[in-house]
Order: sequence, then C-alpha cells, then structure tokens
Amino acid sequence: MKHKVDIDENLVEAQRTRRIIDRLVGYKLSPVLWTTLQKNMNFVKQSLSAGRVQSAALKIIIDRERRRAKFKKVTYFGLTAQLMTEKREAFNARLLNIDSKRIAKGQDFDQESGELKKDGLIALSQSQAKALVDEINPGPWVVSSIEEKPKTSNPKPPFTTSTLQQEAARKLKFSTRKTMSTAQRLYEAGLITYMRTDSINLSDEAINASRDIIKKDFGSDYLPDSPRQYKGKVKNAQEAHEAIRPAGRKFKPIKEIKDSMGTDESNLYELIWKRTIASQMKSAQLKQTSITIKNQNTEFRASGQVILFAGYMEVYVESRDDPKVPNINKENILPELKENDHLSCDGLSIDESTTKPPARFTEASLVKEMEA
Repeated sequence: MKHKVDIDENLVEAQRTRRIIDRLVGYKLSPVLWTTLQKNMNFVKQSLSAGRVQSAALKIIIDRERRRAKFKKVTYFGLTAQLMTEKREAFNARLLNIDSKRIAKGQDFDQESGELKKDGLIALSQSQAKALVDEINPGPWVVSSIEEKPKTSNPKPPFTTSTLQQEAARKLKFSTRKTMSTAQRLYEAGLITYMRTDSINLSDEAINASRDIIKKDFGSDYLPDSPRQYKGKVKNAQEAHEAIRPAGRKFKPIKEIKDSMGTDESNLYELIWKRTIASQMKSAQLKQTSITIKNQNTEFRASGQVILFAGYMEVYVESRDDPKVPNINKENILPELKENDHLSCDGLSIDESTTKPPARFTEASLVKEMEA
C-alpha cells in the first residue's frame, strides 16, 4: 500500500477484450460445432469446442500441415575432404564453392517448387559430384586464408512459463502438462516461485542468492562485477511475479531435492536451479576459426571453435530445437595452420542430402510459435 500506482486503463481494456472474444468465439462457435460437425462425424468421440486461444493454435497447426502437403523434396550433393597436415593431423573440410559460385544447401531451395531461390548458386547432382572427385582428388590442396575471430556468448535469462516448458521438453522429454504439474508440486512444497509468469526479472533476494552460490562454488572469476538485469520482449508481461527460480533467500541444493522429492521433481528443480545460477554468471568467451583451402577452381571450408573461458557454460547451456545442430558449448579444434601450407587428401566423400519439409509442431515448439 506504500507504493501505490495508477491503474493502467489499457490493461483493463485488454482484459475486457479477451473476455468479449472468449464469448464471441467460444460461446458462439462451440454450439455450431456440436450441431453440425460433431453430429455428422460419427468418428468424433470427444466434445468439440472453439476458443480464443485453442482456435488460433489449431489454425497455426493446420497452416503448417498445408505447407507440408505442398512441400517438394529435392536431393542435392556435396563433398567432404579428409585432409592431413604435414604433421599428420587430420581434419575435415566441406566443399564451399566452384568458380566462386556457392554450393547450394537445403535452405536455398524453395519448399514448394524445389527450385533454387536465387541465381549464383550450384546444386550439385550425383554425376557432377563423382566427376568432381576424380578431377580434384590429386590436388594441390593449399590453405588460402585463415580467419580467427572472438565471440562472446551471453547466458539466457531465467525461465518464464513458456521457456520452462520448451526446455523441459528438449532436455527432460516432458510434455507441457507434465512440466506444469511437476512445477506445481515444487511450488506447493515451497521450492520454487510461482510458475505462471511472463517475467524474466529476478528479485534482489534471488540475485544475491545466485551470486553467493557462484562465488562459493565457482569462484570470483565467474562472477560479474554487477548483477545481470534482464528486460523482457513480451508486451504486457505478467510482472506481478518474478521469473521462475528456486524459492527463498538461500536456494536448496539439488542433492537435497533428489533425496526428498521424486525423480521428475528433482530433475525439473535442477533445470530451474541451473538456469537461474547461469543467468547471473559471466559470459563465455570463444574463438571461432574459419580455414579456406583452395584446389584448382574449388574452395573448401573447415570451421572450428575453441572455448577460451566457459563462464556460464560451466552450469547450463540451452538446447537446440534441431538435434542435428550442435550446442554452442561444443568444441571443434582445428590443427595449427598457416596460409600457403600444402595439405594432402586422404579421401573425398560424396554427401547426399535431401530437403526436409517444415517440421510438425511439438508441444514446446507450438508454445514458442504462439509467443512469436
């Protein structure tokens, strides 16, 4: 009561609008579904209904299925060279371009026509790839350029309801319902803060608790000079609650939860604990290396990454939706090379790939899409 604020009339009107739409969509359309579709479709065993959120979500799913139905698959080819330095250090490089024209990748093809989206690209056929192997295999293989650049990777903010559901699906294979019911049990046990929130803010209490753990368990090298403050991108976020984080001024250790709660609860608590701690740690420092190797009219590219300082990655790294894409904390160390170094080729393999239709939604990816 000491910190009264003016009522935001826009938020009030937004609530009224949601209530009206609920009645227009849900109250009006649901009976239509009952008396028409459900009455004439004997295979429908459950009650059909419409709603402000569920109908929009259904439209998103249907649109994705229509895109999948129109999709045209294309097979394309590339080359991978198994190269060797003079010191017998092996590494791989992929064909980048021919006569300065880039080799096409999956995203370069139009999903409906199967044609290349723009000029200046080469879509290798299998016969062309075989002919190219015979042509360039003898070499010479010469390092034409080496590019090294630093990269800073920042931690992700603490969990909101949506990001918790997405990460629990990726890392723990939890359904949205399982995530929320497990989080409810953790909340009722006083172990986490309220789990329905759009906010990524942490209270001073949570920040201090996180910084104490970082300093104690990882050392001052991992502790930023000042606390990290996150600002959400979601308009009208539910700022009445802070982000989802372990409850209290001192966070319960993960082992303590494993001893007192079930496996699902302890796994989800560990996810929340690690994400919260990582959000207040220093950024990771990486070095990315790109080596270009020239052979006649072709260029091959080898890419590497070294972690110079792990920072927050010591605790937590967000997973990718595509399991084939490596996480950012994966190292790929290339041998030490100089421009004009000559390499030997131990083999050239032909890579066959096909374009993929838009993936069907998982519960987690649908939640992410609806937030966009």
